[in-house]
Amino acid sequence: MLATIKSAGDFPHQEIPVIMLDDTIDSKDRIDASGVPKPSASRGGFVGVSVPLQEGIFDKQNSKFDPDPVFPEEPQVIHKLALKKPAGGYPSLFRLFEYPSALLIPAAVQAKLQAAGIRGATYTPASQYKTGKQ
Repeated sequence: MLATIKSAGDFPHQEIPVIMLDDTIDSKDRIDASGVPKPSASRGGFVGVSVPLQEGIFDKQNSKFDPDPVFPEEPQVIHKLALKKPAGGYPSLFRLFEYPSALLIPAAVQAKLQAAGIRGATYTPASQYKTGKQ
């Protein structure tokens, strides 16, 4: 999935190597005395991706949202999401500073992921994106 997104264009991110531990194995049998995961209880080759927040893309004027009670300038519930297109176009994968829990991709990246047969994600056009109770 990451290779497909990266093939669509550059985006700011950090790749973090990840080792998965088998939680069906007793914890004392997963790690050796030096603190290294035992090969019989672990599997490497995974990558976690940290995507920094993008500022200046969320269009507050054209979005409809309920403000956060603590930070009233920021959305708590989004009823209508509008975005400003950056001069160089959208990154291949990004998160909004104002609403960091959503991962966003341009339509061209969605098409690449679907063409590659990558499943497991839900794609919602920005114009139809909503959060919380409506």
